[in-house]
Amino acid sequence: MVGNQWADSDRDPKPGSNVLVLTPSDELHPEACIDRLVHPLAGSETESVVIVSDDCSTTEIIETWHNYGFQLPKNSAIVSRGGTVQRPVTVDVDGVCRTTVTRADLSGLTRTVNTYLTRWRDDPLSTLWFDSITALLRTTDLETTYRLCHVLTTKVRHTDAIGYYRLDPSVHNARAVATLTPLFDLVLE
Repeated sequence: MVGNQWADSDRDPKPGSNVLVLTPSDELHPEACIDRLVHPLAGSETESVVIVSDDCSTTEIIETWHNYGFQLPKNSAIVSRGGTVQRPVTVDVDGVCRTTVTRADLSGLTRTVNTYLTRWRDDPLSTLWFDSITALLRTTDLETTYRLCHVLTTKVRHTDAIGYYRLDPSVHNARAVATLTPLFDLVLE
C-alpha cells in the first residue's frame, strides 16, 4: 500500500528515476494522491515540481500544499488536462505557472512538461507528478499512452528529476498494467 512508506522506504527513488504508483481510485482519491506528494517533497531538497492533473484544479492543488503549511517549491508548474483551449495556455499566478491543455493535445502536454523539466534541470531536484495514467487511458489507447509515458520517463531520466505516475490497476486489464510497468524503475502499491 502506498502511504507513509514513501518517506521511510529504503527503496526511495533516486534522481533520474520513475515511480509507478498503483492504487485503486476508490481507495486513494485525487486529493489524497496530492497529499502523498506534499509529504515527501515538502521536507526535501525539491526546488521544482511539475504536476499534471485531470482530476484536481490548480486551486485545489495549491490549497492542499498551503493546508500543510508549506509553499510550493520556488519553481512550480501545474498542467491541467481539460478545457477547450486550442493550444496550451500558460498563466503565471503568484509564481506558479498554470498551463491548460486539452485532453486530446498530447503533443502539447509533452512539450509543456519537457519545457519545465528542461528549464529546471539545474535545480538540485525536480519532480514530476502525473495524475493519472488511468485518466489518460480513458481518452487514448494503450499504444499512445505507452508512447507518451516513454517520452516522459525518458525526459525525467535525462534531467535527473524524479517522476511519479498514478495508475488504478483495478480498472485496467492485466495486459495494460504489464505493458506499462517496464517503463518504471520502481512500483509502489
